[in-house]
Amino acid sequence: MLTTSAQGRDDLTIGFIPNGPQPAVHFSSFEVPAKDVSNLYMYGLAPAGAASVETVPPGTAKIQVDGTFLAVLQNQAQALPASIHWRFMGPDGALLAQGDGPSN
Repeated sequence: MLTTSAQGRDDLTIGFIPNGPQPAVHFSSFEVPAKDVSNLYMYGLAPAGAASVETVPPGTAKIQVDGTFLAVLQNQAQALPASIHWRFMGPDGALLAQGDGPSN
């Protein structure tokens, strides 16, 4: 299970249980005006064998051993999820899956 929350905000959390088709790509955003943070979060379940996930605009991403992933696109909360391009890469650099916006 993947969970995260907005820094400084106990009222906002994301929860995701990995099951179903792969890849599963979801989006959420948290704004923390006092800290001038407006991030867009992309999360879900990577396809089997994925070693990395890349996003446009660029973000910071990590894939866990169970295939769940979280990518943070800093100061992109106003971006529409459909405008975010993503692709999952294998350890050898092979393209495993790509798309725009939410999937599954």
